[in-house]
Amino acid sequence: MPDLLAKTVNLTIDKKSWANAPARYRHPIPPEFVSPPPTTRFDFLRALTWVGEMAVSPTITGWFLAIRWAELRCLYAADHNLTELRLDRAIADLETHYLASLSGDWGVGIALEWITSNLDNLRVGHGRF
Repeated sequence: MPDLLAKTVNLTIDKKSWANAPARYRHPIPPEFVSPPPTTRFDFLRALTWVGEMAVSPTITGWFLAIRWAELRCLYAADHNLTELRLDRAIADLETHYLASLSGDWGVGIALEWITSNLDNLRVGHGRF
């Protein structure tokens, strides 16, 4: 992972919330699961690829290019002078709606990147399904 795109975030996993999920979505906590350290490193570019992939229909023609929207929109919203994930100062004055959308996108991407890199998940289903 290039250092430029390796970011860190403070990550807390609330194991109690797993047991409170609706029965349909509830999964047992694997016995070998170990909570991550409070500061976790992840691949920011792969996280953005996950955002794009989850937001584009898998049946769309040209999906490989279509999923790149999040990389184009969000890659330089981060301050790449820091290892921590922080907004670039030039982005910080965006309208609240766009910042909230960016926050949601990053949350989806970072979560999926962490899950797929740290747990034994072989597949991730598209949000439509």
